Amino acid sequence: MKRVCAFSLASCVALLLFTGVVSAQGDFTFGFSASASDLPAPDLGATQSAFDANALNDTADDGPDWPAGALGAATVATGGVSQGTYFATIEQTDAGVTPGAQGWQMAFAASGCDASILAATVTQTDLAPGTIEDGERGPGGSGGFDATEITSGSGNDGAVSAIVLHLKKGTTLDPTGSNAKPALGPELNPLTVCRFLVESGNPATGGESCTVTLAYQDGLQGSGQPIDNKVTQDGQSVIPTVSSATLVKTGEVPPCDQQAGALGLGFSDSALDTGDYYDAGLAGSLGAGGTISIETVPGDVPSLTVYQCITVGSSATSPQGWQLSTSLTGAADITAVTVGGTSADSASTSGFDSTAIVDAADNGGTEGYVSGVVLHLKKGTTLDELTSETTGTAAVVAVTVSGEAAQDATTVSATLAQADGLVGGGQAIDNRATVDGNSVSFCNSADVTVSFAQGIVIPEFVRGDTNDDGKNNLADAVWILNESFRSGTATPCQKAADANDDGTVDAIVDAAYIIAYQFESGSPPPAPFGACGEDPTADMLDCPPGSMSQCP
Repeated sequence: MKRVCAFSLASCVALLLFTGVVSAQGDFTFGFSASASDLPAPDLGATQSAFDANALNDTADDGPDWPAGALGAATVATGGVSQGTYFATIEQTDAGVTPGAQGWQMAFAASGCDASILAATVTQTDLAPGTIEDGERGPGGSGGFDATEITSGSGNDGAVSAIVLHLKKGTTLDPTGSNAKPALGPELNPLTVCRFLVESGNPATGGESCTVTLAYQDGLQGSGQPIDNKVTQDGQSVIPTVSSATLVKTGEVPPCDQQAGALGLGFSDSALDTGDYYDAGLAGSLGAGGTISIETVPGDVPSLTVYQCITVGSSATSPQGWQLSTSLTGAADITAVTVGGTSADSASTSGFDSTAIVDAADNGGTEGYVSGVVLHLKKGTTLDELTSETTGTAAVVAVTVSGEAAQDATTVSATLAQADGLVGGGQAIDNRATVDGNSVSFCNSADVTVSFAQGIVIPEFVRGDTNDDGKNNLADAVWILNESFRSGTATPCQKAADANDDGTVDAIVDAAYIIAYQFESGSPPPAPFGACGEDPTADMLDCPPGSMSQCP
């Protein structure tokens, strides 16, 4: 006949399991995990996959699969709530040396971020089917005991789980023995013994964080008496060491162009003044990671002007002023910086403008510039009042970046980037804007790579001026004939000797063309003729740069 306890479930556990003297802490530790040890670790990102119940040994019907939980840190969508599955664990620190647990009772809660435990169960944990022998899931009919439930009420929100593996046999939970699932071994110590579902609120705004804490808490009460955290080992009650676990939830920050009214920075190769928030003329994505390039004639020192821009998403957040701190790293120098020629040009006369190249010696060897601007010292003028549109993108600093040496075949580059803390003529400067008298941050981190490459040199020449004397006359025809038939000096620019522009130098044909033009009213040589210029038609004739003294 099946043994029946005349008391409450909790009282039965106390009578049948938790008799004996309470020992000092040791032997066992209660903890938490974000995954069951017989499952692959779940994705701990903001989007959680669901557990597949069919992959588990325990197929008890306990409702829909629960989404996986995370411990440590996770980025989540702002607003609303999110749910995650967690596991209570038991670790036996001397497993295999002393007997395993005959049972246990645990009480735990979730706090922070308005967290609460919605459900708790021993199914789909490391407990093998039949380990808790209750007559329905285990053999023998005499069974064990399982009282796992959520708790509620002021100061009582959480879950409790009271387990006796067998009411008669003294069955133990041994990570190295037959009571665990097949193939479990010492490496799976701790074991998951309770699965529970936690719901918690998400931060309201991007970048805001809150912390969910899972902790064991004596005294929680389900349908029976209050539960303290204990383990029964060899008929004696043992107080386990308990540990807690946390999840820091941080609200996802949307891209700058999706933040209403946000201020951003970027760089362009022109003085932008457009109504487009994050104008396509900004280098890179959302003002970062782009490249501005220039090709330079070999031997010349490369130089270009880069414009730092502010992009405004709403006229309500248009700035009255700003301070910018920008570093330069790489094979280049900043040779000039000014607000002149930008939308902030008027600050130099009616407001305040302190824009200057910084001294690397005052900044730990870092090169760069700072720009502090107030558009008007009295009127509170905002940037949108000085541009063609109330929102959009406007250049506010013009920066001349030059190479460190004359251009050769090697492509060199340098990077301009936001860098808080550079010192100009005053105090260290951070990148901030002033909106309606308040200091606000820019929503992005802007940078751009400046690239200097060797350009393809297209020579200029004068067609028909074969002897490079700056004239077109009979002497040019004679020059061609002397070169071809009397071992005369070679024409420095073969294109100049191609008088009829047929792509070849034929002494008789080209000389005759020049003579016909000079003395027989023939057609003039095709362009470039009469002045230096580039060849409008492609050919293979050689004309090295500088081979004609009169042309650049």
